[in-house]
Amino acid sequence: MTIRTPRHTESEPIRQIYLAAFGENEREAVADLAVALLLAEGDSPEILNLVADIEGDLVGHVAFSAVKAKGEEGVLAYLLAPLAVSPQHQKRGIGSSLVRDGLRVLGDQEVDRFLVYGDPEYYGRFGFQADLAESYLPPFPLEFPFGWLGLPSGEPLSGADSVAIECVEPLNRSDLW
Repeated sequence: MTIRTPRHTESEPIRQIYLAAFGENEREAVADLAVALLLAEGDSPEILNLVADIEGDLVGHVAFSAVKAKGEEGVLAYLLAPLAVSPQHQKRGIGSSLVRDGLRVLGDQEVDRFLVYGDPEYYGRFGFQADLAESYLPPFPLEFPFGWLGLPSGEPLSGADSVAIECVEPLNRSDLW
């Protein structure tokens, strides 16, 4: 398996990964998000997409995108979303490899804060914790607030320093939160 940066021409295989991996209620929205983040990457150096490739077949995808303090210019953290692995390739460490490689690549670029909105049990294995995200106010009300998690490897914000965040355009949809 190779973890690499996808090409824009691979948007349809990436879309198919999400359609297969997610339930009926969210598969279209998450697949659309993944493709939008892939296509926006060329316009924004603040988006990192990675795919898992097994002998030319894409079997997984993850995107990381910059979040900023509302009304500010500088990058505050990176949001890990979305992540999917084709069902027939799950439970083999592919998702974990995608997450770890993304954290490493961005860490090499001196990114020291990460956020995710997902399963605490799954993302907890990487060190994501709810209390580490408390200072970051998401752009929309969360359907599942327990899934808002943070992983600051640098100096975390204190509770008094809570900040409303803005995401890249493809994530500015209330139905994703």
